[in-house]
Amino acid sequence: MSSSTSAPAAPAVSAVRPRRRAVVSRAATFALALGLWFAPVPEGLTVQAWHLFAIFASAIFSVIVAAFPLLTAAMLAAAAAVLTGTIAPAKAFAGFANGSVLLVVVAFLVASSVVKCGLGRRISFLVVSAFGRSTLGLAYSIFLTDAAIAPAFPSNTARSGVLFPIVLSLAQGAGSDPHDEETAGWAAI
Repeated sequence: MSSSTSAPAAPAVSAVRPRRRAVVSRAATFALALGLWFAPVPEGLTVQAWHLFAIFASAIFSVIVAAFPLLTAAMLAAAAAVLTGTIAPAKAFAGFANGSVLLVVVAFLVASSVVKCGLGRRISFLVVSAFGRSTLGLAYSIFLTDAAIAPAFPSNTARSGVLFPIVLSLAQGAGSDPHDEETAGWAAI
């Protein structure tokens, strides 16, 4: 009876560590933000510029320590800048009015969906069956695919977001995986 009660305790301890790390990294992010916010303003800067620096330095820090994902950190930083009165809402969210920014965001959302549903894997199998006689044929097929979708996605970054799941599936289908023990040493070189 005691062996069955002690077995569930081990997963509970291992589940607590990631939560504790997340809490600590988020607390460190907010501590950095408050520390910079209330620090004396350097000579030559306005208070508004220093507060904006504090907000965005802490947002960058939160992404580095994995306290928040990039999109969450960016939105929290923009909201904090507006809610504290550091900048006007129209100025804070002006970048989102640009059509190419939205195109890039949508392209990466589509790419994430293509990876999760397995469509990228199916497309990569079609590409391999049609052009897989050589690696040069595969490279040309990726180039032609990029050229074919260029009119629909004028941004290079957006096109890379669409092509990424296909190329990733091609690489994984060929046995190349960044988390593989054999190829992990090449990343350090």
